Amino acid sequence: MPQLELLASPPGTGKTFYCIESFKKEILKTKSGIQSRSFFILPNREHADRIQNLILRKEVPGLFNAQLLTINDLAAKILGASATRAPSDTLRKGIIREILEGEGPSRSLLFGYFMEAKRFSGFQELLVDAIKEFKAGLLTVNEFERVSQTLLRDPVFRSKFRDFSMVVKNYELRLAELGLKEPEDELLGALNEIPHAEPADLVIFDGFYHFTRAQKSLIQAISGWSRHTVVTLTLADRHHTRSKLFEYPERTKAFLLQCGFKEKKNTFLRNHRTKDPALLHLEKNLFSDNPEAYTKTQNSVFLIEAPTLRAEVEMIAREIKKLHRETACHFSDICLILRQVRGYENTIRSVFSDLDIPVHVHERKKLIENGFVRALHRFLSLSLEGWKREDLMFILKSNYLSQRLAMEEALCLETLALNENHSEGREWWQGVAKREGIPVNAKTTLQTLLKMDAGLVSAKTLREFNSQMMRWFQFLQSETMTQDRLPLDFRAIEAVQSLLQSAQAYYERPQNRDFSAASCVRDLRESLEAGLFSWKPKGKNRVQVYDVVMALPKEFKAVFIPGLLEKVFPQGIAEDPLFKDSERRVMNRKEIVLEERLSRIAGERYFFYMAITRAKQRLYLSCPRHNAEGHAALASFFIEEAGRCFQDGLPLLNKMPHHFLPLPEEWESEYDVTRGLSEMIFRKLPIEEPAKRLIHPPAARILNQWMNKENFKE
Repeated sequence: MPQLELLASPPGTGKTFYCIESFKKEILKTKSGIQSRSFFILPNREHADRIQNLILRKEVPGLFNAQLLTINDLAAKILGASATRAPSDTLRKGIIREILEGEGPSRSLLFGYFMEAKRFSGFQELLVDAIKEFKAGLLTVNEFERVSQTLLRDPVFRSKFRDFSMVVKNYELRLAELGLKEPEDELLGALNEIPHAEPADLVIFDGFYHFTRAQKSLIQAISGWSRHTVVTLTLADRHHTRSKLFEYPERTKAFLLQCGFKEKKNTFLRNHRTKDPALLHLEKNLFSDNPEAYTKTQNSVFLIEAPTLRAEVEMIAREIKKLHRETACHFSDICLILRQVRGYENTIRSVFSDLDIPVHVHERKKLIENGFVRALHRFLSLSLEGWKREDLMFILKSNYLSQRLAMEEALCLETLALNENHSEGREWWQGVAKREGIPVNAKTTLQTLLKMDAGLVSAKTLREFNSQMMRWFQFLQSETMTQDRLPLDFRAIEAVQSLLQSAQAYYERPQNRDFSAASCVRDLRESLEAGLFSWKPKGKNRVQVYDVVMALPKEFKAVFIPGLLEKVFPQGIAEDPLFKDSERRVMNRKEIVLEERLSRIAGERYFFYMAITRAKQRLYLSCPRHNAEGHAALASFFIEEAGRCFQDGLPLLNKMPHHFLPLPEEWESEYDVTRGLSEMIFRKLPIEEPAKRLIHPPAARILNQWMNKENFKE
């Protein structure tokens, strides 16, 4: 009889530790885990790498075959050689575009409901998201029709149903032609293989709070296949009194109990993460209908209010310097947790650099935001957009060509184009490249670009196309561009090369479409716009910056949660443009197949709860009074919910707009000291008797000595 264990308890009570110990014990029954049939399943690859690198490899010498996987990895493991590759979002979007525009086999499709909408920017992404949601909910076209019988009486919904069904059917046909499958289809394939596979000894699901319908099907199958299955859930004591907070994990718990899992009770009772009474009290009362007020003086949970986003980050940075200076906190003991990193990333990097704080932002970067890739994007746009002047000038003025072409020489070409009122056209630039009087370097560089563009668009195979792209990489890389000096550029180049390799594998399949250089240029440009890459800086002693999802398994001595504004954290909840909540409610009458958007607010509460429970010693909630656009912003109601848990509210660290300079005790850099001394000496004073307005002589002398200093530390 399979052993099915459910570990449901508050955060920090040892669930993951229990899972790791159980996993180590099981895998070491075989030599170095080589023949182990145990699997540790985590929500994403970073969580899996963390367990592998930080715990198992250190604590279990010689272990090199531990199977720490994501759910999709597990499905591929079960399928073995029959596992197929999943499409990228760029490819998904390309297939949808072909279907909507009637290209290839889709040219005979006639749309009614989508006829106008398909022209709008973003509609392809909307359909991609809808298809992924249908796949996660195991909604086939036939199942969609079955649950929509009531809705199909409405002619408008019937038209929408017809168009969407056509898109889904043709999308699946196209994937099959390409030899690709969506991850959920792989899960279904794994379900068919499980009865024939060798049983697992132990399967652990750790760090999840919610499973899709497709994932639930896999868990049901695994619970009968594995001799021992363990699932962890973070659920606080008295969670039934906070149903608005724990809606997702409660729903997951009910599903697991129906599958036969038995809750392991009276085991995970003590919080091992923190002993701080204020943090423990906040965890037990947050989002309660009637929270118990903490009556003692506390110095662990704070609220930071700043006039602007940049001032907010600066206040956080100065508090970090204070913690690092006055307590036993290393920089790596401190973390910023945001709902989404992207809106804060550049400001964090800028402010932390000014204050000499090492930081690691765990955010995959957009390829298109990298300078090298932007230059490549403009190069691809030359042939697609008809050699526009602004695209060419962007390339010629790029720092990457500074060794080949001086700025004055590039400006010479731009001035010529402006004087002759020329904005685009390859033939005109070909003529310029032959003219007399053009600087030699400008003429040579322009001729090289024309030659590379011609070689790219005339390529007959993808191998030839990729070869031309390699020439572009070599052309743009100057002698000063080294991996040590520009590591971000090299990581971005690796990501672009990976895109080209994936495209080569795609085009080399015999059943795939014929190669077209023009289509490949367009596809590559779109891939650059949608692509992401990651980069890890050297050194471990850095302040960590995570989005809330990636921070779920972490813990830190001090946690800052910036950006606590309405529609930021929590995120704004909007109706799905394609299938409204009222329609979803009808389809969900017997079973949830498409989640209602309104229920996502429970997920936002849960994310905030998990973020505040990452703190071991100190927690700082933070918000700016004005958002990034400079408009007055509304503080998140999460701040109010946290404040209700304390009799006197949260201790406030506040900065008013006119307090634009740090106080002397906050000076952290030479720039701070210079600004501060200057303000003290030259500040505008009320008009009084001249004798009272004279600057004290020693103050001016101090500033002069400071400005002529030899060593800041002295």
